[in-house]
Amino acid sequence: MYQQYFDPTIGRWGIGTNLTQARAKLAEGGQPQGFTVTLDISTSQDAARLAQLVKTQAAGAGITVTVQTDDPATLRERIAAKATRP
Repeated sequence: MYQQYFDPTIGRWGIGTNLTQARAKLAEGGQPQGFTVTLDISTSQDAARLAQLVKTQAAGAGITVTVQTDDPATLRERIAAKATRP
């Protein structure tokens, strides 16, 4: 399902998954139990699939991702409102 988002050669760039290190960095940053974040996405199927991938990957490190889905116009309004907050 997520094959289009996966590059099997990514390791050669020094990028990989190290959940032990991720959890250590969370603890170092004062979040030893992880944290919760909201991911705002549009209603497209691709966005939903990618959000599920992010949610699953983040959970492995102790990060809870809540996915908020909105139609494109509402999403733009929500992003603009967040961008204009002091």
